[in-house]
Parts: sequence; structure tokens; C-alpha cells
Amino acid sequence: MKKDRSNFSATEYSAQRELARIRNTFSFRFGLLVTESFVRKPWLLLFFPFRFIGLFFFKSEPQQIEYKNQNGPETYILFSTSEEGPSSAVRALKRSTELEKQGFKVVHINSSRQGGQILEEQALFTLPDPKNKAAVKSTTEWNETCLNFLHHIVMSNNVTTLEFDGPYPYRGVLNLMKIHPHVKTVWRRLETKIPTNQAHVEHFDELDIIELEFSDFSKPKKPIMFGNEEPKSIFMGLGYDHREGNAKGKNYVLQQLKKKGNHHVIMFDHLHISNKALSPLPVTRWGSSISKLFSENIQFAIVPPNPMLLEPLSMRGIPTVIVCDDSIPTDTLMKLRTRSLTQPISVLMNPDAEEIKVGLAPFLEERIKPPNFIH
Repeated sequence: MKKDRSNFSATEYSAQRELARIRNTFSFRFGLLVTESFVRKPWLLLFFPFRFIGLFFFKSEPQQIEYKNQNGPETYILFSTSEEGPSSAVRALKRSTELEKQGFKVVHINSSRQGGQILEEQALFTLPDPKNKAAVKSTTEWNETCLNFLHHIVMSNNVTTLEFDGPYPYRGVLNLMKIHPHVKTVWRRLETKIPTNQAHVEHFDELDIIELEFSDFSKPKKPIMFGNEEPKSIFMGLGYDHREGNAKGKNYVLQQLKKKGNHHVIMFDHLHISNKALSPLPVTRWGSSISKLFSENIQFAIVPPNPMLLEPLSMRGIPTVIVCDDSIPTDTLMKLRTRSLTQPISVLMNPDAEEIKVGLAPFLEERIKPPNFIH
């Protein structure tokens, strides 16, 4: 009885697939003919010349190499990673909403603690953070686990597309491409973090660039109603798109916040900044969700050029300082600076301590008035 290939592990399936490929080759069929004619069935030796010629004209039915589950709705796998903090999972959540509205089934794979919290109500498979030394003893074993997770999903669902959102492709993902070539693969990257390694890009069927789009800060759709309150509530978002909240210029910003007034500081919980580092300023910590940016009392924000943060801030017209680093393309930087001429945003590129001081001063020292807006 033929074994059900859908029950194979990724390693078994890969071996069976390679065996089927070899059996379909001319060299294998020729070797089989020689073995039968000279060893197993020598009485067929008289017919060898004719059977040899027949190899060129009569081909046996090829063995099935690829197994594809075509049962159920068309399915997307969204793979969000840990290297960029919770931002990858937030993008995956937004993307899954779009896909589900179009009638697709979505299965998530995530490799970060914060991402697991964001996607906990979704169809979710979780992997340990590959950089967590306590949980991951071997990179090779982690990638094997990653491959088996993906393989199980592909064999159990009608998977047509895998969308990977991370700074570099994992080996487990690349191995899945080899054994399931029917699955379309898409690498999703931010406009501010376009891949520079062309060899990595070529592994994927498509590179999907997520543009840095956000509303006009000067024409908010949901304008803030408490922009002139003192002390100010300041959202400190630098490090949002890093695993441990590390970001260039972060310490300079903290120094200025402590020097200028008794402001209230709001930050995400995954940022490795102790409350003591901001003492005596009061600090509020949020979970990984960005939902509070749409409603909480915020007069001023300091963030990286991330569309998931800039969109809610711009919808409310909250004055914002955008701190950029070398990863941002020149065209994107120029676009931001052009918008800063007419909107309540300031753009700083690789700022040092003095530039941070000058850049934040207008927002920290003056009373911020609610923005004017046009209905």
C-alpha cells in the first residue's frame, strides 16, 4: 500500500521527492534496463537493443514529485520575525485583515514574545526567538523546527503563498522553497529597510516594498483635543522596530527629556529602558499593540520612520520628531524632509547630542497648540 505522502516529515518528504525525481530520469531508466537484461532477467538480453531504442520513444508515466493539498480555501502563511521588535507582527496583523476580507485563509508563524501577544487571537504557530540562547541551543535545530512547522502547514492546508517579513531569510524558510516550489514566496520589507543582498532577494518570487505612507499631519482626521496641556505626555517610540529597543540617539533623547520639564513619558514595554533611567519623570508602559496611539493623551512623539507609528500619529495631528539612521534611502529621506516644511514634523538624520537638543527644544519648551485642520 502506498504511504500517504502528506504524513511525511519535511526530511522524509524531501527524500521521497528526490527519489521520485531520480526515478524519472533517463539515466535511472537506462540503468534499470541494463540490470534487468544482464542480471535479473538474462533471457531479455536478446531484446536489449530494441528495448534500449524504446527508451527514447516510450516513456513510463512519471512518478509524482510534488504533493499539493488542494482541499479547503486558498491559504496564505504570514511569517513575522523577532529582529525588529513587535513591528513585524503588527504589519502581519494588518496584512491578515486585508487578506481575510478578500476571502483568503491566513496562518501566522511568529518568532517573538511580543508578536505572540499581538497575534494571539489569530491562527498562530509560535517559534522561540532564534536569538534566545536559553531556548535555542542550536541554530541548525531551530531551522529544522522552523522547516517542519512550515511543512506541516503546507501539507495540511491549500497553501498558495508564503509572505516573509524580516531583515534576512531564515534557512528553514529557504529549505521550504526547495521542497515546495509550488508555494509562491514574497519577501515584505519596509521602504526604509530595503534589502541590499541581491542573493537573498533572488530566493523569493517577489519583493514587496511597504511604502512609508501616512496622512497629512496638518490635516488630521481625528485631531487631538488636548494639545496645549502641561506637563506634556510624550510618546518615546525610538527602538520600537528593534528586538530590545536599542536605537541610535536614544540615550541623547532620554537626557533631554529629563532636563526639560516634568513631562510624562510613554513607551512600549519591550524597550529596555528602566523607569530609573528617566527618574524623576513619571513613566507609563504600553504592551506591544499600537492601538493606544489612536486614542491616548499624547502631545508630542519621538519615533523612527515607521509607517505603523506615523499613520496613527498623523491621523491625530500629533507633532512628531522622526529620527532616521543610515538604513533609510536618500529618496525617502528627501520625501520626509519635504513634508516637514508644511507639517508639524521634524526629521533628524543620525543626530548627535547637540542636534537632538536643538531638534527637541521647540517641542519641549513651548506650549503646543492643537493643529488646525480642514474637514
